[in-house]
Formats: sequence, structure tokens, C-alpha cells
Amino acid sequence: MVNALFGTNYSTNSIVQSPNTETLNRKKQKRIADILIRIIAPDGEHDYLIEAQTKDDPWLVVSIFEYSLGAALQRCIEHGASGREGNVLVFPEPKIIYCRFMY
Repeated sequence: MVNALFGTNYSTNSIVQSPNTETLNRKKQKRIADILIRIIAPDGEHDYLIEAQTKDDPWLVVSIFEYSLGAALQRCIEHGASGREGNVLVFPEPKIIYCRFMY
């Protein structure tokens, strides 16, 4: 799915993880992204955020940023300041899928 949506070419022996998508925004409200996928490949870790929508949402860009910031902060905490990435925030690559239903 990641290869098809993001134009990547990960091998079938890459490790696929689903990190926690639950974060808090600045108002301490729970935010839950639809899908967060981490691929661990020979060249490193890569995060992808997939959000599914059924209608237009004028605040979607803000929501995607909040989800991405939460994921980047969580990744930084997981790696620690002494980790490979140090204090650098690495945001997931986002993709929005619009689902239109025909009746």
C-alpha cells in the first residue's frame, strides 16, 4: 500500500510498524490520525501518514499538521536526544484519500 500511494519501492522484507496515532493538541484534546505507518528499511526509518475523508473539511490542513507534529515529537522522544536524529523533528509524509460514495 505504501509503495502504491507514495511511489516508493520498499522490499517485502522491510519491517512495517504502526506507531501510536493518539496525541494531544495544544488544548490537551486527544487527536487520533487515521493511519500512521513506519517502514524500517536498510536506508533508515520512514513514516507515512494516511488520512481518509468523506467530505471537504476546511480545517483538514491544520489537522494533518497537528497529527504530523504529534508523530514527529513522539519519534523524537523514542529516539532520544542521543539517537541518530538527535533533536531534529522528522515529519511523516502525508497523503489524504478522499472517499466519495455513490448511491
